[in-house]
Amino acid sequence: MPISNIPEAALIRKMIEASQTLILLADSTKFNKRGLGKICNLDQVEYIVTDKNVSEETLTALQEKGIKVIIA
Repeated sequence: MPISNIPEAALIRKMIEASQTLILLADSTKFNKRGLGKICNLDQVEYIVTDKNVSEETLTALQEKGIKVIIA
């Protein structure tokens, strides 16, 4: 999961460590992009909530990793 705000990344990593369930909210334009830093691996994410414009290729890849994708 990439991020562009490096100082914020440390805080988010701490919140992830303390969480029981990791839910990522990202619109479809955020997939297949790189940021300046990384806050976690995709295998840590249990759910992704995104919009209906997510590509079938991305959707399939996420589901194959065991991530539950919610289209909202």
